[in-house]
Amino acid sequence: MKEIQQILSGKNIILDFETIGEEVCEGCGMEVEIVQFPLSLGPNKGKLMTGRKGCICEDILLAEQAFEARERTKKQRAVDLFNEKSLINEVLKRATLKNYLPQTESQQKALEWSVQYCKDFHPEKSLNALFQGTYGVGKSHLSVGIVRYLIKQGYTCIFTSVPKLFTKIKSTYDRNSDTKESDLLDALEVVDLLVLDDLGAEQASDWQLSKLFEVIDTRAGKPTIYTTNHNSLTLAEQVGNRNFDRLLHNVEILVLDGSSYRKKQHEQTNF
Repeated sequence: MKEIQQILSGKNIILDFETIGEEVCEGCGMEVEIVQFPLSLGPNKGKLMTGRKGCICEDILLAEQAFEARERTKKQRAVDLFNEKSLINEVLKRATLKNYLPQTESQQKALEWSVQYCKDFHPEKSLNALFQGTYGVGKSHLSVGIVRYLIKQGYTCIFTSVPKLFTKIKSTYDRNSDTKESDLLDALEVVDLLVLDDLGAEQASDWQLSKLFEVIDTRAGKPTIYTTNHNSLTLAEQVGNRNFDRLLHNVEILVLDGSSYRKKQHEQTNF
């Protein structure tokens, strides 16, 4: 906070301060003078008032608010970059944790884990997660459900399949692109939760391995959810040992078994 005399000097008001004590402010840790001064104007002219000189608590508060506003803007910009062209297919857009129907014990366990994950979520403390299982058992459904819930709670989240992410990064190399590669990588770094869907969907090139490492590395200490159709052995082969080792840090592994939910729906529809 600006000192009282600094504020009033612009109004051509001079106060006669008398220091009556000193203390250390518990809020900002600064040495503060306790001062007394008489009012020079108004109906209470001559009345003694007490004030504090040297406290910067309000300055700190304003700086914190400005920083938080900047971070919110930065995170929203990140989400907007990945929402220009939706990376979630039409079926998954309707996915929620409530409309996920588990068919097996492992799917039920994964649903319960996902619900609890949402309740306990913290953008700096929550674990990473790796959903493993064959096609159609609900890995992506649960991930989108988590994302949709957390967005409603005010968190910033990005869901993208890994193959589409590589395509989006490559699109920035076009000279006519308005987006830089660094913009996308920065966006993936700052959001509260990142979901990388369909990890290991294809044998990665050296370039893809390098970009994947950049993304995983920048997410260190921030919650990330991965989904894959591979077991641990084949996933390591697909994404490289360095990437596999990095993504295993602080991760909860959930293996979903069962037959394809999508295939079962199709068979029922066409019976």
